[in-house]
Amino acid sequence: MSFYQLVKSSPDYKNYAFQISVSKCGESESKGSHTFSIAWGDLRFENNNITYNKCIIHSSMFIVLDGKSSTCNFSTFRENNQTKSVSLYFGSNSDSEVQTVSYCNVIGNKCETDDDQVLFLCRFNTTVDHCVFLNNTAKYMFWIFFEDCTLTITDSCIQSNSKTGSGTLKLIIENISQFDSFDCFKEPKLMTVKVSRFCSFAEFSNVLFTKK
Repeated sequence: MSFYQLVKSSPDYKNYAFQISVSKCGESESKGSHTFSIAWGDLRFENNNITYNKCIIHSSMFIVLDGKSSTCNFSTFRENNQTKSVSLYFGSNSDSEVQTVSYCNVIGNKCETDDDQVLFLCRFNTTVDHCVFLNNTAKYMFWIFFEDCTLTITDSCIQSNSKTGSGTLKLIIENISQFDSFDCFKEPKLMTVKVSRFCSFAEFSNVLFTKK
């Protein structure tokens, strides 16, 4: 485990992770787990880069809510590699909470494709908006764990919407005008995205979206 941030199980305790980079941690995809874990309290995750990490499981992120809804915004999860399932995990101790993931990049992350490996798991109602899911490897992109849970994806670039689990996946993407994956992931020095309401971007950066 590279980074673990935990507070007492109460929404009165602030649990913020802002402007953190966790990069190039782990020896291989066959050792260790949990690149970045954050749990409980009034949880906020913003402007972070989790990139180029290696471990067995949860190579991108592991979040657990307990008592309050949470946001994960303006962050990049890129080229994190693992052998087991679930690169990004969003869990909760209550089904009344909502996780919102906004303006995030999930690009080039790898799980194995045998044994039904999954990239993104949510165990409660989750909203994804204005995000990019591009060039990721897994048997399924999304796992909605419980039958009464819904993953709602709006105004986002999703190369694959394959899903498993008993929950519901809702795609609302009317506002995407043009998505050209060739333009979105060019050479290591250049990326551009042609999507309405998204930031225009030319110079290479780990963060594709920037907060104004």
